[in-house]
Amino acid sequence: MPFRIIPVFIAYFGHKALTEDFIVKKIISFIIALTLLLSMTVSVVAFAEGTCSVTINQAKLDEYMNQANPDLKLSLNEKFALSLDWLKDEATKEEVFVGWTLRDTIYLQYCEPNDDPKDEWSEVKFDETIDADSVGYWQFRFSVKDKDGNRAYSNVYTFYLSDTTAPTVKLTTTQEKYQANGITVGFKYNVVNPTVTDDSSTTKTYVVQKKVAEEWVTIYDSATKTVTEGYELYVTTGGAITPLENEVTGTTAFIYRVVYYVEDAFGNETLAVDSNGDGENDCAIVLNLPTIEPVDADGEPIANKNQVWIIVFASIAVASLIAIAVIMIVDRKKAVAKTDAE
Repeated sequence: MPFRIIPVFIAYFGHKALTEDFIVKKIISFIIALTLLLSMTVSVVAFAEGTCSVTINQAKLDEYMNQANPDLKLSLNEKFALSLDWLKDEATKEEVFVGWTLRDTIYLQYCEPNDDPKDEWSEVKFDETIDADSVGYWQFRFSVKDKDGNRAYSNVYTFYLSDTTAPTVKLTTTQEKYQANGITVGFKYNVVNPTVTDDSSTTKTYVVQKKVAEEWVTIYDSATKTVTEGYELYVTTGGAITPLENEVTGTTAFIYRVVYYVEDAFGNETLAVDSNGDGENDCAIVLNLPTIEPVDADGEPIANKNQVWIIVFASIAVASLIAIAVIMIVDRKKAVAKTDAE
C-alpha cells in the first residue's frame, strides 16, 4: 500500500533515496505537522470566542475598594458582605466594568482559608452575603460574565477573618441547685467550671471570695492555686470550700461566692457580669453560695433535732432532780414525824 503513493512523495521530498522506512517516517512527520497546525488554529479561534466583552478597570476598582473597606474586620460565624454599595450606582459600575450592560452579571468570588485558590472559588452576586465559618485569610475577586457567558476577572483582595465572638457561659444545673439551696456548713464543696460554648479552645479560671466586714475578699485563685494567707481553714489548695459551722446564712443570703473568668483562643473574654458593683462587667459569671445547716434524709436540720433531744434530756434531768428533791423532803418529814412520836 505505501508504494502506491511513492510518486506523490517523490515530487514532495525530491530525489532522495526512497526506501519504505523513509517514506513511512515522512508520512508520520507530515501527519504530526498537520495535527499541530490544526490544534493551534482551534486554540486561536477558541481564545477569540472566549474574550469577555466587558473589561475591568483595575485602578478604579482598587480605588473604590480601598475607600469602602479601609479597616474591614471579618467575624467568625457571621454573615458578611463587602461594602459594595458603590456598585449599585450605574455610572460607577460602568466606570469600573467598562462595556457593562444590563445583560451582564457581576459576581463576587471568594476562596476560603482551607481552599486552593487555583481552582476552588465560590461565588455570590455582589450584593449577597457570605457565611464566614473559617478563621484565616479569605481571598476575594470580582468576576463579570457577559451575555455570551464569557468571563473577566479582577485582581485578588485578601482579608483576614478572626474570631471576635466571646464564649457563652452558663451555670450547670447542679450549680444552679447549690445557688438556690445552699452548701452545707462543715462539709467541703468542690468548685467546678460552668458550661462554656465556643468554636475554639477556652481558658477557664475562677476566684473564691468570702465576705468579710461587708467586703468581698479573694481567698483562693485557681490560676495560681493559691490560698490567701489566713484563710486556709475555709478553702483548700484545690479550691474546695469548707464553710464553718457558725457560718449559716440560710438561702436568702450568702458570704461565699465563686467568680469565673473565661477567654477563648483568640483573646475574646466573656464579660457578662459586674461583680464589683462599679457599673462595668468584669467577669463571665458569678456563683453565689448560701450556707445551710446539715440536714437528714428527710431534709430536716440535724442541729434542730439535736436541740430537741437536748431539751428532752434536760427536761428529764430537771424532772429527776425535782423527784429526788421531793423524795428527800418527804423522807425528812417522815424522819421528823417519827422523832416527835418517840
